[in-house]
Amino acid sequence: MSPKNQNPRFLDLEAGDDSDEGLSELAQNSGNEDICDEETDEESDSEEERPSARVRWNEDIEGIEKRFTNRDRLEVGTNDKVDLPEESLVPDCVPAERWPVWEVKCQKGAESEVVRSLYQSFDAVNPPDLRSAFYASSLSSRIYLEARAMGPGTPVYKTLLNTPFVRKQMNSSGSLQVKSWRPVSFEVASHCLAIRSLELAGGTGSSEGSTFAKYDWVTIRQGRYKGDPALVLRDFETPVYWDKRSGKLVDEQWLGSSTIDSTHLEFHLQRQVQVLLIPRLELTSSDSDDGGKGPRLKRKAAPVGRPEPALFAFTQLLGVSPHSQRESAEKTYTHRGRKYQHGLLYQTFSPSKLQKGAHLSAATIRLFQTSNHPVVKQARFPSQRNRNIWHFQNGDCVEMLTSSETGQKQGHENAEVLSTTDWRSGGTIRDIKDDFCEVEFTKGETYYVPCSSLVKVFALGDYVEVVGGAYRGRTTSRLHSVKFTPTQP
Repeated sequence: MSPKNQNPRFLDLEAGDDSDEGLSELAQNSGNEDICDEETDEESDSEEERPSARVRWNEDIEGIEKRFTNRDRLEVGTNDKVDLPEESLVPDCVPAERWPVWEVKCQKGAESEVVRSLYQSFDAVNPPDLRSAFYASSLSSRIYLEARAMGPGTPVYKTLLNTPFVRKQMNSSGSLQVKSWRPVSFEVASHCLAIRSLELAGGTGSSEGSTFAKYDWVTIRQGRYKGDPALVLRDFETPVYWDKRSGKLVDEQWLGSSTIDSTHLEFHLQRQVQVLLIPRLELTSSDSDDGGKGPRLKRKAAPVGRPEPALFAFTQLLGVSPHSQRESAEKTYTHRGRKYQHGLLYQTFSPSKLQKGAHLSAATIRLFQTSNHPVVKQARFPSQRNRNIWHFQNGDCVEMLTSSETGQKQGHENAEVLSTTDWRSGGTIRDIKDDFCEVEFTKGETYYVPCSSLVKVFALGDYVEVVGGAYRGRTTSRLHSVKFTPTQP
């Protein structure tokens, strides 16, 4: 049997077998080598279509991962014990070369768009200085490139300047430059690829790839409403236009303007999620009408915490704020460009700023129910094991209800869990785990008790800290009376 039959990855050059079939077979088996084949007149006249950028895009992850994991192997015939003359090997089949990896900052949530645009511009990079581009959804606002060189004047750098959503800025001379890029180690790139593999296999969750349905409860992850629950209205895509020269988004209302050159615009679809949430408004001096007295000196505002969540009340703004107006829809108002309906705020977020699931306290549920919003009426509130408003700490004195049954809590098989119906003697909190507190009672017995079944014990003369309301943060308040009024969430 000839060497060619023993190992199909080698070409018998003496036999003159240099057909396109052999090259394509070799390219498939070698995986990561750049095989150069000089075009003949017959090949240039052929009507075969060149592989599109989308084909390369579909195979990029497998090729990159294989190259990183087998970087030290000879990709052609390394593991095959075949003695062949050196001249029978294709000269271009060389050991895998490790290319420098670069991190480039981009707009959050647009990582896939940047990588896709780079692959579409791949043919423009000549000579081929760009080997691959990839990203991990859990590592937002950045992409990674395998490139021979990076810097002003290099082909890859010039391509990045014309790529949408890459962060750019003007330098001192007035020219555009990539805002943030840096080389990264091979270990960092390998870590990113490992994360990417988990995401493709469903091992890690990403809000960008998640879909949000109507009536889903989510949690805001950033901004003024960080940590607040919200109710999803719709998950949709909106058209956006990117100006390649300025590196900014262009509003649709300016598309017909003479200052906008449509030849430099690129069309994209951007995902948005519209939600309902409880607003956090605070009236300041800028909300009041100055009566036309002209501009006034601005006074530096003292730093304050976030306003407390409260339903929007249009009647409270009448005569106070000139920025509010009533719309034709029922109980719908506009204040400072934002829409409010039944006291709740309509807000739009990118999927990366939302997290599925939410924890609603009793006060939050009460506000949503008080709004009487039609969508809230149709929604189902998530079940909450702990709807109390207490902030427990180790050493707190508490009271609970008398045990009616004893059970086991997963993870604490050696401790009894009490669910209660009547009042019983108090105890002291020794440990807090999730929604359960380990309470040591006066008789020395210790149980894990649901936090929702506990209340703190106060005595006249105790010094306490106010954790909510207008007097939040005060720690020297002394109790003069104690009242307890049970409420239902």
